[in-house]
Amino acid sequence: MRPVGCIASPGGRNELRPYTTFVLLFFLREEDAEQGDGIGNLLSQQLPETFADFPVSFPTPVSPKMRIMTRPLAGPVKHRIIPITVRNFVRVQLGYDLTQRLLAADWLTFPSHALGEFVAGEVYHDDVDELLSLSPFR
Repeated sequence: MRPVGCIASPGGRNELRPYTTFVLLFFLREEDAEQGDGIGNLLSQQLPETFADFPVSFPTPVSPKMRIMTRPLAGPVKHRIIPITVRNFVRVQLGYDLTQRLLAADWLTFPSHALGEFVAGEVYHDDVDELLSLSPFR
């Protein structure tokens, strides 16, 4: 299995929370899509608890949008690495099917925060230009 690429998307950052959390999107080729859950489980078991003294495990929210970071976190790492295909990511985030032609009216239906994930995240690897081919979004 060779991944298509990966993109890091910044989480919530503002004047009240000057730190930034990231979600790492690990894009799979369509033929490897069924391996996504296995990859996520493997990472949960194999990732260290911290990297450069920053936690890589995110606790279960105690209430909506609220997590309390404590160390050490017991059990498997609850990382924010999402194995997904590019096509499914676009479908989930924008409700758009990449096999269809993009129309000007489609832009009016896309939530601005979802488009932000396409343009704000850094592309670290794109072996087959599947991510960068989304040029209308980037």
